[in-house]
Amino acid sequence: MDLLNTPRRRIVDKAEIGLEKGIENGNATLIMFALSKLAKYFYGDKVTVEHTGTVRSEQITVDLNKLNPEQLRDLAAILGKAKQEEKQGEIEDKE
Repeated sequence: MDLLNTPRRRIVDKAEIGLEKGIENGNATLIMFALSKLAKYFYGDKVTVEHTGTVRSEQITVDLNKLNPEQLRDLAAILGKAKQEEKQGEIEDKE
């Protein structure tokens, strides 16, 4: 089965062409849509997640309620560093 000749593929191609034309014509809505989907790190929806309680994994179980403020700050710093490195890797992959 040749996927390039299926009706679905033709519809997607037409949609992509329409998106490109709209962006070239300065359609702000299409530009914002494209950026939110293609450059999520910079233009995607921002989400904040708070967790309280116990974190379980195959290796360890951590009750965050038992950590003191200094330990929580240390953990946040470690996680922040890991996220920063992960995001940097995503940016480098896209270039």
